[in-house]
This record gives sequence, structure tokens and C-alpha cells, in this order.
Amino acid sequence: MNNNDKDKRLNVLVVDDNKWDMKLIQLYLKNHNIEITTANNGFDAVDSVKKGNIDVVLMDIQMPVMDGFEATKKIREFNSSIPIVAYTALAITGDRQACLDAGFTDYISKPLYKEPLLKILSNYIK
Repeated sequence: MNNNDKDKRLNVLVVDDNKWDMKLIQLYLKNHNIEITTANNGFDAVDSVKKGNIDVVLMDIQMPVMDGFEATKKIREFNSSIPIVAYTALAITGDRQACLDAGFTDYISKPLYKEPLLKILSNYIK
């Protein structure tokens, strides 16, 4: 993602109950023309997407209150087009496909690294 793309600001909702993972993602996305909104669980994520102005959702899978699978299902009930990227420590064979089958648009495994994360998000710049 290029810092010079000032007219292509991306609004990303980062959904995670782990404050350290959230801070790491914010650090990775700093200086990349990305507006970050955060939610600590799936319930809050659904609410944030309903409010609008989100281009991409970066959704952890395992969270309290409402996990990423349930939140994605609820979001898909009213928004079938928003990109939702699953990110999870679950990285065994079949997990990626299970996420895609559940309505996620893309998948990235933890631990997250900056370049793969930026590459995935660059797919969703309008």
C-alpha cells in the first residue's frame, strides 16, 4: 500500500478482544493512509458495520460475547458485499476454507506480519 495514494483512504474495522494484537495492527497500518475503527467483539463489529463508513473488516475468530463466525453471519444478513478478512491463530488444514465457506472474503493467519497484512488490504482499495 502506497503512502502517496491520498485519495484512496481505506476505512478498516479491526475486531479483536486482544489489546496487544490490536495495538500491533494499528502500528502496522500507521502511515498507510488507513483510517482504523476498532471493536472488541463481534457484537460491536456488527453495530459498527451497520453504522456505515467501513470499507474492510479485519475480524478475529475467537472472541467473547460473539465470535467472528457469528458476527460475519449477522453482517452478511444486511451487507453481502463488504470484505471481511478472517485472522486467527487457527491455521490447520481446512481452516481457510472453513472461513471462506462461512462468508469471509479472505483469510490471514496469526501471527500477523506487516507486509502480508498490507498486501491483503491493498486488494480492497477502491
